[in-house]
Amino acid sequence: MSIIHSYDLNPTAVINPADFCTLIERPVSIAIATFSQHIITEMKKRDDIEVVGQSGSTNGPVDICRIRIADREIGVYLTRIGASASAATLEEVIATLGISKLIVFGSSGILDPAIAGGKIIVPTAAYRDEGTSYHYAPPSDYIELPQADRLAAILTKLGVDHVAGRVWTTDAFYRETPANLERRRSEGCIAVDMECSALQAVCSFRGIELYQFLYGADRLETTKWDRGILGKLSSDEKMKYMALAMEIAIRI
Repeated sequence: MSIIHSYDLNPTAVINPADFCTLIERPVSIAIATFSQHIITEMKKRDDIEVVGQSGSTNGPVDICRIRIADREIGVYLTRIGASASAATLEEVIATLGISKLIVFGSSGILDPAIAGGKIIVPTAAYRDEGTSYHYAPPSDYIELPQADRLAAILTKLGVDHVAGRVWTTDAFYRETPANLERRRSEGCIAVDMECSALQAVCSFRGIELYQFLYGADRLETTKWDRGILGKLSSDEKMKYMALAMEIAIRI
C-alpha cells in the first residue's frame, strides 16, 4: 500500500483535535496564520489582542489569539513550518476558534523571476510533494485552491501587484534538485513552498475556505541558489504583509 492510498472519508480518527482543544466562547469565523515569530510578537503589543487557546507540542505552545479589526473579531496565530506541522496546528485552531475561513501568508522560493519576481503570488494549485495531503484528499498530482480567483480580485481592488499560478509544495527543501525544479517549471509552477498543498487539503476536508498568498524571497531559477531577501526583511516590511492579510480579512 502506497501513501497515495491513505485517504479515508471518515472525519473521525483515533486521536482528534477535540481531545486537546475546546471551542471558545464567541467563536470567530476568520483566522490569519503567519510563519513569522516577529509578526506575532508585534501583534501581541496591541491593546485589543487576547490569547484564547493554545496549540501545544514538545516544540512548545503556540498561542491562538483573537483581535478586533474594523468591528470584527478574528483569530491570529503563528503556524509551524512544514506540511505536517502546519496542518496539525490548523486542526487545533479550527477546533478552538470554530473558523470557516483562513488567510495564510509567508515567503516562497521563486522558480520564474520573470513572472513572479517582486509580486505577491496567489497559488491557484499546488503540487503535492509532501505526505500530509494524501490523508485529507484523494490522490492527485495537484490540488486546486478554489478561492484563488476571489483573492486575486481582492488584491486587484486593493491595487496590489500580484500574479496567480501553480506552486510546488515540498517539505524536503534540501532535495529540490535541478531535475525536479525543471519538472515543476515545465508544468507551470512559479514558486515553491512547504505547506500550501497540505493546508488546502485540510481546509477542503474540514469545509474551510483558504486564502493563501506568498511573497518571493529566495530564487531557484538556476542550478545555483540565490538567497535573495530571505531572512533580510525589516520589521516594517514584515508588518506590511500582516496589514495586507488584515485588509483581506475585512473583505472576505
